[in-house]
Amino acid sequence: MSHYTSAKLTAPQLVTLGHAIEKLLGRVPARDDLRPVNRKTLEDRMGVKIPSERAFVEAFGSWGEFLTACGWAVEGGRGRQNQLIERAAVEHCVAALGVTEESAEQSITDGWLPDGRTVEIKGSVLRRHTLGYEFFSFRLHHRDLSLSADELLLVGLSRDLKPIVRIEVPKSAMQQVIDGKSSVTLYADAVWGSGDSKFRRFVKWRESGGMAQVPHWSAGLPGAEK
Repeated sequence: MSHYTSAKLTAPQLVTLGHAIEKLLGRVPARDDLRPVNRKTLEDRMGVKIPSERAFVEAFGSWGEFLTACGWAVEGGRGRQNQLIERAAVEHCVAALGVTEESAEQSITDGWLPDGRTVEIKGSVLRRHTLGYEFFSFRLHHRDLSLSADELLLVGLSRDLKPIVRIEVPKSAMQQVIDGKSSVTLYADAVWGSGDSKFRRFVKWRESGGMAQVPHWSAGLPGAEK
């Protein structure tokens, strides 16, 4: 173990530890990374003792304040970041597919294709699990609203919000693929590697250089889409 011990860490020490975790994961840590099973994995990989998420919250007042102290908070918080992700996904579909955006904010769908079919568009940034595998996680509307569109467009983005993969799920397959789900997960191995996924057949475009190396770990993982 390094200089991090089981003793209570100061706020500056927690910030230093947070940056070390970010360097290992290749992304900003999430609260879930500090829950028991994931935290143990991090401890094994880093060779340090890591406090629970509660220690971070107690030291800073909230998880968001910890992120701010580390310099990671985006103006407007997570909501602002989600807006940027969705905006990048919509702009890709407009440019690549000729989608016309729906102007009404309360509309059920996000727009329509040149042939008049309505679409729901969702974006996700490529994420890395504490175990090392890469994946996209797309949050859907209520399933009844998602199923009301004629096509579901899922746009996977790099960490700098550049499109690297697009999945097009037609209405005929939506019931099978997303019924009852509030989110769907697509492992990078199913896009660029040999991993299997029920979404693979709907990948209509991908950036060939989107992943230089992909762990072939998607099969058999808890929660993996088959």
